[in-house]
Amino acid sequence: NSHFRGNFDEEVLHGDSRVTWLVAHYATWSPACDQFAPTFRRLSHTYGCDFFKFGKLDVTRYPETAKEQHVSDSPYSRQLPTLSLFKGGKEV
Repeated sequence: NSHFRGNFDEEVLHGDSRVTWLVAHYATWSPACDQFAPTFRRLSHTYGCDFFKFGKLDVTRYPETAKEQHVSDSPYSRQLPTLSLFKGGKEV
């Protein structure tokens, strides 16, 4: 799976429209995210391919991107981890 480093828009929203992305919004301080990480990694290794990709976005490092995706980076957030599916650059 990919870790987005400021390239979320370029890869997911404006990248190859044939690619479907499953994106995990996470925070390193979140126990729920930490517990989910191995499952997400296994899914990406099992199902990832050229046209179905998995990516992770650290909401604490990229809070503006998280906000644009309506995911809270607050330490009190109960949204994390949040999974979003993007097809043709649009969330579905």
